Amino acid sequence: MANQRRIDLELGQQEIPLWVTCEGIYLLTAACLRRLLAGLSWVFSQISTSVSEDWKSQMKQIEDYPSGYPRFSALIAAHNSFHLTRRFSTLRARLLLAKQDRLSLLEEQLETLDQNENTPLRLGSCRSDDNNERNTVLSEIDSALADYDALLERNSRIFSLERAKLRNILSLQHWIDGNACLARRETAYLGHYEDLVAVAPSGDRFVASLEAWVEAALVRFYRWFPKVSDIRRTFEMTI
Repeated sequence: MANQRRIDLELGQQEIPLWVTCEGIYLLTAACLRRLLAGLSWVFSQISTSVSEDWKSQMKQIEDYPSGYPRFSALIAAHNSFHLTRRFSTLRARLLLAKQDRLSLLEEQLETLDQNENTPLRLGSCRSDDNNERNTVLSEIDSALADYDALLERNSRIFSLERAKLRNILSLQHWIDGNACLARRETAYLGHYEDLVAVAPSGDRFVASLEAWVEAALVRFYRWFPKVSDIRRTFEMTI
């Protein structure tokens, strides 16, 4: 490029402007594209801000719902951490034990029928087994096992849910105490701390653990901070 320009000058021709060369065209195009992208970015940011403000203004607030279950449901729906419910562990264990015992009785009946069978062919061939009593017991076992397995699968899903965090339970209790819009007996489920589970996943476990640690540290050291009343009393005494 330098040689070309020197030759042009030696021949008495004017030097070719930089923007006419390939390099100049590239630099000019890149500069124009940067300005265009910067302008588009500003336009999109303004549109996004406007849409966000409009969306926030149109979004229904929790206080806009009628007092009672409508407002309480809106509160829970607004935060995944507030989707707390009882596991009913004792009732599940009670039902499982009852279904298990029923199967045990049916198992004993089947074993007794097999031991008292006088025709070996009936025990060696399902097609030749015309013992109606045994067939009835087997049918009951099939039904009882299906019921038992269904409960086992439901329990497995329920017991895999995370236990509810104490801070979320206390947040709901404080909201209920402050609003006083629900029957006490119908919100007593929040008092079963050990039986409450979180329906929605907690999300980032690391962030959740860090938040819990900070919260626990603040609560632990809260007693070292002077109360507002103590500060006010000290101020009045100095006056």
